[in-house]
Amino acid sequence: MVFFSDSSKIYRDEFKRLLYKIPALSPQERSYVLGLFQDALENGLTKEELRREIYQLKKIHSDELDFSEIEKLQKKLLENF
Repeated sequence: MVFFSDSSKIYRDEFKRLLYKIPALSPQERSYVLGLFQDALENGLTKEELRREIYQLKKIHSDELDFSEIEKLQKKLLENF
C-alpha cells in the first residue's frame, strides 16, 4: 500500500498515518515527532530530506524518544518511499 500523495514526497496526512502504524510510539511521542516535522512537512518531504530530518532527530537526544524508537520511525517512514 502506498502512503504518499506522489512518488517523490510525503505530506503531513500521510506522515501522521504512518506514525500511528508504529506501535512503539506513545501518543505523546507521536505528537512530539509530528511537531518536530511540522514545518518540513508543509511543502512535503523528499526521501533525502526525510533522512536528513531523522539524522537531526537522532542528534537531539530528547527525553521524548530513545534511539530504538527513532530507528523504528526511520525504518517505517523510509520503507514506504
